[in-house]
Amino acid sequence: MKALLIYEDFNRATKAIATLRRAAHHADASLEWDIRPWRVDMLKVAPIAAEALMEAADADLIVLADRRAQSLLPDWLEQWATHRHIEDAALAVIGDGNDDVFSAPEASELSRFAARHGLSFIIESEAAPKTQTASALRALPACRLLFYLGTLCMMATPSWKAQAQATPAATNGTSKPDLSLKSAPKSIWENGLGEGFRSTTESIGLSAGATYGIATFGSREAHDLALVSLSYGHMLGRTWGEGHWYRGNLEFRLELFTGAQFSPSSEWLVGLTPQLRYNFATGTRWIPFVDLGAGVTATSIGPPDLSGTFEFNDHAGMGTHWFLKDNVALTVEARYVHWSCAGLSEPNLGLNGVTGMLGLTFFF
Repeated sequence: MKALLIYEDFNRATKAIATLRRAAHHADASLEWDIRPWRVDMLKVAPIAAEALMEAADADLIVLADRRAQSLLPDWLEQWATHRHIEDAALAVIGDGNDDVFSAPEASELSRFAARHGLSFIIESEAAPKTQTASALRALPACRLLFYLGTLCMMATPSWKAQAQATPAATNGTSKPDLSLKSAPKSIWENGLGEGFRSTTESIGLSAGATYGIATFGSREAHDLALVSLSYGHMLGRTWGEGHWYRGNLEFRLELFTGAQFSPSSEWLVGLTPQLRYNFATGTRWIPFVDLGAGVTATSIGPPDLSGTFEFNDHAGMGTHWFLKDNVALTVEARYVHWSCAGLSEPNLGLNGVTGMLGLTFFF
């Protein structure tokens, strides 16, 4: 489950993280958390608020860790509630067992806000009647009921001995703490969407496209091709170039492709190409990249430009990922491609063209 944690005070944020961690280990709740922390003052900056809204769109839970989060009403929270993708999302206040962080009027305002947008509202505070919490629980789907029961059991305990891990991190010149849970599944990102991939991130891509043939560099004919490809990628280490325009990740990829020539004649081809790709960390949903690859191809395309079944292929290209979700991207790329047998047989004039591909890439 995905949660956005909104806070001002760092200590309250770590206590809220600890609460969610203990709930995840509750005997009756088998959960894994993906928690995204956002400081309140960051959400007052328009570009950062917009990025947080994109992250919040598919969140199951918005957690308010202290009372200054109330200042987000009616703007940011209103936008999230109106444009969220998760119909049965919940709004929660995780308070401190030793003192109230929300007054009764503030709790009532949040309750009215949640009711107006059809959100489940969960609060454990002296300002909130217990019957209100029970009512919110009954409104949740049965598949999530055990989790919230576990959470509230832990919130009722005033001791905060279990602490969450907290390390400082920088995001495009704006700092926010990177709060993580050992029980949570790791995000594919080092520090939020677009901020560089983790070294363990892998990908599977499916693409289709075409090659516009060019009779150049010795080729006698223009060969037009239709292509489909299946690719696998793995990041080679952590994000490079922190603080520089070229900040990003180097990725090893292996692409299996097949297709057919449809001009000047009908022929087949299939090949395998190892690649190196560099993904630029932009801090946005747009992740441009450049890549190089060289591999082998089997094809029935022959003279006058190619000689036999076995050929080499190489390419240089560029493109971009546009992340539809945190781990799913629409991928567009363009390449200059070349096929030849490297002089192993004759003729070896070569096949040249420009390839355009469109597809989906799934990261995990």
